[in-house]
Amino acid sequence: MVIGIIENGETVWLKTFGKANLAKNIEANEQTLFRKASVTKMFVALSVLQLVEQGKLNLQDKLAFLAPEIVFENPWEKTILSG
Repeated sequence: MVIGIIENGETVWLKTFGKANLAKNIEANEQTLFRKASVTKMFVALSVLQLVEQGKLNLQDKLAFLAPEIVFENPWEKTILSG
């Protein structure tokens, strides 16, 4: 695991933990590559819920309304039941 603090695009603190390779007993370092995997979904979800609590976002808002510059087509949009 790597934990870092970035400020104004610059790394101001970085700490590594654990092994990069258990079989070879190699410690993780600043150059170790990690998979983001599904962990990032948890951070996105938490951030979204915080924005909802602050009244800055509504879960019913459409992406086209929030970020019209992003082209996104939902092939299932017509199958979604509206409340």
